Amino acid sequence: MRYWAVLLAAWAVGCQAVAGIDDRSIAPELDTGAADTGATDTSLPSDSGSPMPDSGGDLAAPVDTTVAVDSAMADTAKTDSAPLDADAGESKVVINEVRASGGGDYLELFNAGTAEADLGGFGVTGTEDSGAFSTPIRFSAGEKLAPGGHLLILAGMTVAPSGPQTACGGPPRCYFAPWGISQSRGETLRLVRIDDSVVNEVAYPIDGHADGQSWGRLPDGSSTFSVMKPTPSAANAGL
Repeated sequence: MRYWAVLLAAWAVGCQAVAGIDDRSIAPELDTGAADTGATDTSLPSDSGSPMPDSGGDLAAPVDTTVAVDSAMADTAKTDSAPLDADAGESKVVINEVRASGGGDYLELFNAGTAEADLGGFGVTGTEDSGAFSTPIRFSAGEKLAPGGHLLILAGMTVAPSGPQTACGGPPRCYFAPWGISQSRGETLRLVRIDDSVVNEVAYPIDGHADGQSWGRLPDGSSTFSVMKPTPSAANAGL
């Protein structure tokens, strides 16, 4: 009997080891999940203690949101097909895609104009729990965005050096922002000039997308926002 007891115990330990292997998870690249930033600490700050939803199920479509801003060139995130009505190259740059949960926060800019945009000194910012805007992260002098081009900003980075970065989890180039994008309370995001006047503003709605999805303009640069698949630094695409 002692012999069989020893064999049974060894078999149980072996099963636990195999189960441990099956339970491990590996963080994917940014285009399918969390951003890979190499040696940089990229752990995301929590939303004032509110957990991010971990369900992959469908959520309600984003609520139409009109944002009152102090700039005629700001996008009010209406779900209509009104054209962008500004003339200067920089004013055609819009916040094009947002992800607030499911593998790393980010937002993406898109140049919907026909001229190259000089973004040197411009910045992007979001809202804190208090409703105040975060300190903008600024683009380096000489930062240009070609017509039809995309520029990625990884948010929620606990280490956020200034200037363009190459550890972007997939895309070859991006910027880091220390503030996150809130899924639980929604977020107002702004592209601002050097003097902090608003070029473009959008309101990401509460629970705007499920894990494995993002929220953006379909097609790129339009005024229609939809739940979509994540496409950081690439053309927006539906689910």
